[in-house]
Amino acid sequence: MTAPTGSGTLTAILAAVADPTRRTVFERLVTVGPSTATALSAELGISRQAVAKHLAQLAEVRLAEPKRVGRETRYSARPDQLEPVTDWTERTTTLWRRRLNRLGEVTSGPNDDRRGQGSATGGRAPVTDPGDRIR
Repeated sequence: MTAPTGSGTLTAILAAVADPTRRTVFERLVTVGPSTATALSAELGISRQAVAKHLAQLAEVRLAEPKRVGRETRYSARPDQLEPVTDWTERTTTLWRRRLNRLGEVTSGPNDDRRGQGSATGGRAPVTDPGDRIR
C-alpha cells in the first residue's frame, strides 16, 4: 500500500466523498470521463461556482486531476487514489469478520455442553489476544 502524500490521507478522502453532491461529481467523472465545471454544472443543475468548489476539494485529495486546455480546465477522475479507503475497508472487514466468527464459536461451539457447570470461564472460551477484545 502506498500512502498518498500531502492532504490525501484516509480522513481527508473520506471527508471529501462524504458530501453527496461531491460524490455525484466524482462518479460522473469516473463514468463519463473528463469534464469542465461548466459542463458539469449544466448536467447537474447546480451553479458553476458550486461545481468548481467541489472539483477543487476533489483535486485537493487527488481524486480529480485538473488539466488546462486552452481557456478551459478539464477535470479527470483518479479512482486509484481511493486505495487508502479500500485498504482500510478490507482491514476493518477482516478484523470484524474474525471477531464475529470467534463470537459464533463461543456461543455455539463445542463448549455448549459445559455451560452452567461452573467452569473457570463460566462456559465461555477465554479471550487470549487482548487486541481482539471488543471495547
